[in-house]
Amino acid sequence: MKLYHASKHKFEKIERRQATVAEGVEVPVSELQDKIYLTPDIGFAVAMAAGPEGMTSLVDGEISFENYEQFDESRPVYVYVVDSENLPSELLEKVDDEQLALDMDKIDYDEVKEFKTGDVFKYYKLTNWVHPNDL
Repeated sequence: MKLYHASKHKFEKIERRQATVAEGVEVPVSELQDKIYLTPDIGFAVAMAAGPEGMTSLVDGEISFENYEQFDESRPVYVYVVDSENLPSELLEKVDDEQLALDMDKIDYDEVKEFKTGDVFKYYKLTNWVHPNDL
């Protein structure tokens, strides 16, 4: 199965990063690990990298940005493709329906695809900002 990791940055290897969350937002501890996060959903990957500074909210096929006025539809984002068959399954943990966390320091990717942030609207409908705690 193909898995995806997205970033605003281009790099040679995918590396472990400590996940963070905005102050006042509650998320399960499983979403705040110091691991490599991957998803089987390329649209979700694009959404995770596409947002401007601040929070991004995804709900039922809709996306909203806390700081939409800073959104630049032409900024590049990079989606790194990894074949799950090449990963040690014992180090791969399901976080939620959209994400897996891999407990490795770094991994190679099979290919990198470049998108523009505006491509996120191929996968999600833009809506007005709603704070995740208000949902």
